[in-house]
Amino acid sequence: MEEKAYEVLKLNNRVSAAWNCLQSNFSRSHELVRVYDASRTPAQQEGKYTIPTAGLYPFQWLWDSGFIALGFAKMKDVSRALTEIETLLFSGMRPSGMLGHITFHTPQPTYYPGSDEWGVPPTDSGHLISGISQPAVTASMLRKIVELEASDDTIQRAKKMMPSLHKNHCWWMTKRTHQETQLVAIIHPWESGCDNSPLWDEGLNNVNVRDDILKEGIRRKDTSHVDPKQRPTQDQYYRYMSLVRNGRDLGWDDEKLMEKSEFLMACPLINSLLCRAIGDFVWLVEKLGLGQEFEAERTQQIKWQQTLLSAIENRLWNEEMQCFTAIDLRSATLKQVQIPTCCGLIPLFVPELQNQFVEKLVKTAQDWTGRMIASVRPGYESFDPD
Repeated sequence: MEEKAYEVLKLNNRVSAAWNCLQSNFSRSHELVRVYDASRTPAQQEGKYTIPTAGLYPFQWLWDSGFIALGFAKMKDVSRALTEIETLLFSGMRPSGMLGHITFHTPQPTYYPGSDEWGVPPTDSGHLISGISQPAVTASMLRKIVELEASDDTIQRAKKMMPSLHKNHCWWMTKRTHQETQLVAIIHPWESGCDNSPLWDEGLNNVNVRDDILKEGIRRKDTSHVDPKQRPTQDQYYRYMSLVRNGRDLGWDDEKLMEKSEFLMACPLINSLLCRAIGDFVWLVEKLGLGQEFEAERTQQIKWQQTLLSAIENRLWNEEMQCFTAIDLRSATLKQVQIPTCCGLIPLFVPELQNQFVEKLVKTAQDWTGRMIASVRPGYESFDPD
């Protein structure tokens, strides 16, 4: 980061600096919208959701839609921004509050694994979704939209989203919390938003490739859209799909997944963005004038944020690497992963993060960066410049 950003962080305006850092790594949300919008098929022309790209990712992706919504808002189309989030919340949520990382609005033959492989029952709205989730950024994006335009229409539509936002945060904090560490857990690398990061290699080593996958193989379609060198290896995909089928066999039951999933890890990005989202939910309660109606939810979310922030600071900080890292929750010693990745910088996004961590993280980022922040610290053995 530039020296100015460092001083801003030291002066406790960390939110702005961290936000700019995060946005830059997503190539600026309004620019993403222009690219994504260009890939829309006629089925999306009515403007209820946006796909990341035709062919490779032809459905609605959870956290993509959050940043896309912000992009629409920055392009002065706040109504379309709100529609993106409404479609996500009201189509892709299970009764438990879990939001699928994919909502399969229409069948598409170009993507694998499709809804049949996931085997998740339809949501209350009748939509098919995947069995795993993604970083909880929706409340944070909604706050940004409200800050950009707090019109009567925006306020009223935002109010209607609040029960779903609370329900989703409740799902993370009650169904996915690892009791010993008090961190929320992921059951698949794809939940992290950093799908193919070496941060997950140790956890993937716990996964046994299923006999049916070894016998039948899998119908990968990603390598027909992208150079196979830029995609996961066949062994990695076998493990990814073993996790999908294991989840399907367990009926995507949250309690069983936490108990039996061979892959169970605590991710600094997932935990930090949830911690930030909870704080933004509390802000929305006050901004939208829901103090009395949502007092119990507000109080609960404040407690969750305090618990989560303490767990992030005490469990995920790695003094040797001078950044936060992941934990393999299936290891007997709750082993930290010794790989410095961009996920370890994301706690900067949490306004309440203690200054001692902020200053160290900013210095790490300054030492780390060239033109942009790489997914793995340059020079480290897992760093791949390609």
